[in-house]
Amino acid sequence: IRTVGNSQINIKDRRVFEMSIAITLKPRYKTLGEFFNILEEEFPVFLSAENVQMRTSSQDSPGLLNVDLSMKAYLICPEAK
Repeated sequence: IRTVGNSQINIKDRRVFEMSIAITLKPRYKTLGEFFNILEEEFPVFLSAENVQMRTSSQDSPGLLNVDLSMKAYLICPEAK
């Protein structure tokens, strides 16, 4: 976790921190869409997708995707006093 862009950002006596997240998934296409929908609609943290790479899975796993996802989460924490 680090401050955003190596600089401190404060919002109403709170600090904003940036956390990098890397996830590797092996979902079906529909499940991937549902995952993104949950992140957008229900996840209580602001997320920004930095990079999404999707490839079809090998023949031993037909119908699945190999997905590498890089995101940034922005966390608002009380300012230490």
